[in-house]
Amino acid sequence: MARPSKGPWLRKGRGWWVWNQGVRVYLSHDEGEAKRLWHKVQSGEPLEDPAAPHATTFADAMEAYCTEIERTRTERHLRGTHWRLNQLCEHWAKRPLSSLKLADVESVLQKKTWGPTTQANVLTSLRGLLRWASRPGGLIPSNPLPVLTLPRAETRVNVLSKKQIAALLKAAGPELRLILKALAETGARPSELIRAKASDCDADGTAIRLARGKQGRRLIFFPPGSRKAIAELRKKAVGHLFRQPNGDPWSEFWFYTLVRKARDKAGLPKWATSYALRHTWATERLKAGRPIATVARMMGTSVTLLDKCYGHFADQDLREEADGMG
Repeated sequence: MARPSKGPWLRKGRGWWVWNQGVRVYLSHDEGEAKRLWHKVQSGEPLEDPAAPHATTFADAMEAYCTEIERTRTERHLRGTHWRLNQLCEHWAKRPLSSLKLADVESVLQKKTWGPTTQANVLTSLRGLLRWASRPGGLIPSNPLPVLTLPRAETRVNVLSKKQIAALLKAAGPELRLILKALAETGARPSELIRAKASDCDADGTAIRLARGKQGRRLIFFPPGSRKAIAELRKKAVGHLFRQPNGDPWSEFWFYTLVRKARDKAGLPKWATSYALRHTWATERLKAGRPIATVARMMGTSVTLLDKCYGHFADQDLREEADGMG
């Protein structure tokens, strides 16, 4: 028996729908438009075929997808996805989502001056949108680009000199300087120190112990010369270990904003980011001959990824070893 339809109903993150002759039919992501189409059903007029190419535009699908991400992912992930898809929406706003072709993608990439990394990130977001929209009961009946090859992203391993690190720390305010110094000394990810709580830190300042990291339980060790200062910071801190100048916990947005300002004030190149401090830490340890497995463990990453990013240092050591063979 066909299910009756008493009116349009909202599916979380997927717009307004209606039961029409026992079939679930997408109306619109806009409530007003959905009600207009509902009255059209009531008057006996046929609805457009939901499988037709013009049923869902790229702009509508993007809005619905971002709503779903807002509900299920982090704010930072949402901002990145929205920016990347918006670059495509500039060209495809009214384009039927299910009518996209590889030629459309290639055309946009040719118009943009993106490098391989940005291209790969944009296409990853597009692939996520298409897979989400083409799920059973989704916005489109099938994925128009089931095979979407991503360009090989660039491996960016930029190393700061001691002089550049000193200039960055000097240009930063006291609170920002504290967390940047900790990044330079530990090789931690900025996000790990931003979310670290005082309760995660040892009383003597030896290490921060995070319950979860990319590789599971995470230990971030401080060098002996900094442990006393970290221990004092832990005593004073309530909640988050590192805080903004106004006393609030660091947000990633505000942290990266102030880092960029300090970088520009110090006259450093644009690649001199807070993450470059992590690259510098890893590079120095590997050049000093530290075992790659130990460095990977201290950075909270895998040996495979570390070798992929910094393997050229190991190659250099092998060359020097070979040159020394007599």
